[in-house]
Amino acid sequence: MPLNAGYGMLIHTKSRRTNYKSIDEIDLNNLESFCINEIQAYHKRLKEKKPASIKNNIDVRSIEHSILERVKSYIYNNGNRIRKDENAQYGITIATSRILVRQAYEDKYKTPQINLKDGIVIEKLKEKGYKSCKGWLGYRKLTEFGSTEKKIEQDVIKEIDVLFELLDV
Repeated sequence: MPLNAGYGMLIHTKSRRTNYKSIDEIDLNNLESFCINEIQAYHKRLKEKKPASIKNNIDVRSIEHSILERVKSYIYNNGNRIRKDENAQYGITIATSRILVRQAYEDKYKTPQINLKDGIVIEKLKEKGYKSCKGWLGYRKLTEFGSTEKKIEQDVIKEIDVLFELLDV
C-alpha cells in the first residue's frame, strides 16, 4: 500500500480552502503557483506589520532589522538568529522586541539537549540583567538598552559582542 493511500491533502489559506482527495489529483503547476503566492503574501505582511512596541516613539521592528543587517555575517537559519561561529553552543535571537539567548541549533522546534553548561550561562546572564523563561536561557527587552533608536542599536551591537564572549563556555 502506498504511503499516501487513504489520505487526502489539505491546502489552507485565509482566502480559500481546497481539499484534494488523493495526491494524484494535485496539479504541480497550481501547487507551485500557490506556494509562490503564499510566500509573497507572507513577506508583504511582514513588511506591513506595525511596530511591535512604540515606547517614546521607538520603532523596535526597525531596530531589530537594523541590528540584524549589521550582524548579518553571524546570521543562521531563520534570519533572526545569530551565533559567533558554526561551532557555537549558544545563539542569540533578535525578535519580538527582545534579545534572547538559547542553545544554538538549526530547527526552530527542536527540544534543547541537556547541556551541563546551561546553568552557568543562565547565572552569567542573570548577572547582566537577563531573565529566563521556558525555552530561553535569558532575554532582555531592546528598550532596556537605551531611550533612542540609535542608542538602543549601538548598545545592543556592543551587547552581542559581550554575549559572544560570555557564551563561549
